[in-house]
Amino acid sequence: RLSLMIDFFQLNENSFTNSIPSQFGQLSLMTESLLFSSNQFNNKIPSEVGLLVSMKKELSFDDNALTGSLPTQIGQLASLSGTLNVQTNQLIGAIPSELGRLTKLLYLYLGSNEFSNTIPSQLGLLTAMTSFLNLFDNVLTGSIPSELGQFTKLTSYFNLFSNYFSGSLPSEIGQL
Repeated sequence: RLSLMIDFFQLNENSFTNSIPSQFGQLSLMTESLLFSSNQFNNKIPSEVGLLVSMKKELSFDDNALTGSLPTQIGQLASLSGTLNVQTNQLIGAIPSELGRLTKLLYLYLGSNEFSNTIPSQLGLLTAMTSFLNLFDNVLTGSIPSELGQFTKLTSYFNLFSNYFSGSLPSEIGQL
């Protein structure tokens, strides 16, 4: 049984396979980071990650073979003020509009997946974002929401390359 009081849990750069156990949701008092990067997990991200409401710094599932959609319950992590990273997986479906509730988030990595549909305008609510918005190499379509022009603190990467966007580029994007 996992301790409910652990702050930092890192399993990066191993060869773990199959599913990430849903029991990690029991770490509801975890305040720092939960890192599963660079493994071989190949199932869905458990919806129980939405129970990690005290998480402040980083939630990372990047560089695995995770499938399915990004759980909407991640939007319940309103205390997350660092990084959400699910980059380089096989995640599908729409980017959940609930990510717009993560208003303290500084870094968002969703690139190199198979996210489809449009970018939800609610991502424009992530106005604390300072360095990275990575949505590259997906199958996103439609126009880029003008609300993304609200990332006035963004100083490093606004990365939307290798998608299927169309229409006019919003003038608000030019104000970044």
